[in-house]
Parts: sequence; structure tokens; C-alpha cells
Amino acid sequence: MGSERFPAITQHKTTVSTNSRDTAVSETEHLLPAVTPATLSTLSPGEFVGILADVPDTEMELKAFHAKIRKKQVKKELMELPVVREIGPNEIEDNFKGVKAQVRALAESEMKRIMQDPKLKGVIGKG
Repeated sequence: MGSERFPAITQHKTTVSTNSRDTAVSETEHLLPAVTPATLSTLSPGEFVGILADVPDTEMELKAFHAKIRKKQVKKELMELPVVREIGPNEIEDNFKGVKAQVRALAESEMKRIMQDPKLKGVIGKG
């Protein structure tokens, strides 16, 4: 998963426990992921996450970031496209019929190939 590519953040935690006899203070350090798998899985198009590279001994307030790129909306006048050639209804109909014939031929050749292959023959249901 991509979240392993990001370093872990060290979190310091102090716990105080008290009972009838005494009080105990313990300090622990936990490594938490800087970017979780959940964060990565919910990114939308244009969103990105990252970690700034710096000197480890130097304290920085913000090392990890989650940002989104927004497309600037610019109003442009639409240009009308030039006519390359005139196409009539007959040409559209002929093209449609040609594509339909090619699809039919492809389907028939694939059905024939599948029916001749013993491993694939059972895939086709009888309808």
C-alpha cells in the first residue's frame, strides 16, 4: 500500500495512574502513520498528500500536507469549428450498417472459436 512510503510520526504520551498507595507516571512514544491508508483511499481527483523533507533535528510545525489543485475557471468564447466535409443521412446510414455488420461478423467468429474449444464450450449458455 502507498501509505508505507510515508514516514511515521512519533507521538509522545504521558500517562498518570493512581491507586490507593501511590501514583505512577509513565511516558511512552508511539509511531503513528503520517498518512493513513484511509486518507489515501479517499483522495479525489486533483487531491494529493505529501511530507516535506527537512532536517530531522529541526522542529517544523507542519511537515505533512493534504491539498487540492483547483482548475481556474476562465470564460472563453467558443469558436465554431470549420466544416471539413458535408455528410448526408445516407452516408451515416451506410456507416451504421457497416459497423453493425462488422460487430455481427466479430461476434459470429468468436462464437465459432469458443464452440470449437472444449475448454470454453461450456461457457456459452443455450438460449
